[in-house]
Amino acid sequence: MKPHVILAMRDWDYLTPLLLGDLASPDFDLTLKRVERLPGLHPSPELCNACEVSFSRHVRAVDQASNNMVGIPNFVMRGFRHRCVVTTRDSALTALHELAGRRVALAGWSNSGHLWTRAALLHHGVAQDDVAWIDCSDGPAPLELLQQGDADAVFLPFMPPGFFAAEATLRPVQRNCLEQERHYLNSVGYVPGIHILAMDEALACRYPWLPLALSELIDASRRLWRSKRQRYLDTSPWINEQWRLCGQDLPPYWDASGIRANLRMINDFAANLFHEGLASRIVAAQDIFPSFSHC
Repeated sequence: MKPHVILAMRDWDYLTPLLLGDLASPDFDLTLKRVERLPGLHPSPELCNACEVSFSRHVRAVDQASNNMVGIPNFVMRGFRHRCVVTTRDSALTALHELAGRRVALAGWSNSGHLWTRAALLHHGVAQDDVAWIDCSDGPAPLELLQQGDADAVFLPFMPPGFFAAEATLRPVQRNCLEQERHYLNSVGYVPGIHILAMDEALACRYPWLPLALSELIDASRRLWRSKRQRYLDTSPWINEQWRLCGQDLPPYWDASGIRANLRMINDFAANLFHEGLASRIVAAQDIFPSFSHC
């Protein structure tokens, strides 16, 4: 009998070929569950036996030896974070370096995306101690503080409804996000990875080949989705321009899976966790993804 993978993930566009049945593995059965909230590192067996997880949460669990999931170096969520630093439309802030001495609100200090956002600030010369941080994990939402005038800017993982409307009252702090993200890419050489895949350890031990097979199937779905989106311009009337920019500015394998293709990014992330006091050591990539030391 083939193994059955029950995979819980966010509703990413590139999963469409799997959801429509255009792709399937001959070696395992896949049930794809779309979730709004990530299951975490200890999901119930009824929900899933593989899932999308926070890169930060996984590395910190490895550091604490409290993880029963096998990490898979497939970065199912990536993105630059410059455009995730938001302020009001009439704010005088126009660049990330201007956040020195300012009040910045966020929820979830150790979140992967926020860690990368702080790295972007550091790239602009703003150290952690230069900012008056407001951690909203147990209080008002960051946007509430911004709108009340109690914060100068906020970190947002996703943009709120209406953010892209012409009459929006919010905007990114960084006026020229694309230019700054290009500069960041040229400096570090990667698009930051935020979420990864993980599989129940018992399932991975029973079928040692399965984590890689799952990763390869997700990669195949991403390639098929991309090929269709480059032909059918339904996502936006200017998506062909976005594909042109990606082809010009991004490395050919910017979203490749595996340790080797992502080693610098993995090492930088682990170092950031340690230097911010969120991990007791710089966790090695081979410890983060022990089943993939050859990939």
